[in-house]
Amino acid sequence: MEQPGFSEKLAALPMPHDLPQLGQALTHLSRGILSMMSQPGYLPLVRMIIAEAPRFPRLGTLFFSTVTKPGLAIITALLQEAREQQIIADLDFDAVTHTLLGGLLTYVLTSLVLGGEEAQPPALDRADAVVEVIMRALTPLQLTLVFVQGGYAVGKPEPIDAKTALPAFPAAFRPIFRRAGMQDFVWMRSSGSEPVRA
Repeated sequence: MEQPGFSEKLAALPMPHDLPQLGQALTHLSRGILSMMSQPGYLPLVRMIIAEAPRFPRLGTLFFSTVTKPGLAIITALLQEAREQQIIADLDFDAVTHTLLGGLLTYVLTSLVLGGEEAQPPALDRADAVVEVIMRALTPLQLTLVFVQGGYAVGKPEPIDAKTALPAFPAAFRPIFRRAGMQDFVWMRSSGSEPVRA
């Protein structure tokens, strides 16, 4: 089922250090998966496994462990590395990986199964489109605070407790916040040290 050398190519994918590298790695991986799913023997095999799984449960388990699980594991490893590098938003990896693979499978099913007699495999740019949607979900929220002298790019607001937040304010403001009963604060990391022109 797998294309020759596909596993080696996947194993050689560099771990991402920024969003563009992650997008490139996911695009490369998704194009390979879409090509594999578009092979003539893939859909008949999937049909047979779905039809026979109730009688032979081991078939489904074997297909999952040899075809689906490795793809999910590679995508999850890329996402975990990106999270450790703090370059992506904090999302449910299980949902992201299944959305990516499900999007690719949907293109194969609609192109080859519902395409009629003139059915053609989906174009590889469909993999690029699925990855673009995934990357938009993974991209951390970024805000720009604009002041008279310029703006500063900041990351996603994160909640912090009053004990941690209050020392960051000038001493004159702290009693005011305490009397007002303010307990909820947020902080935002700077996305860069240089001011942003607004």
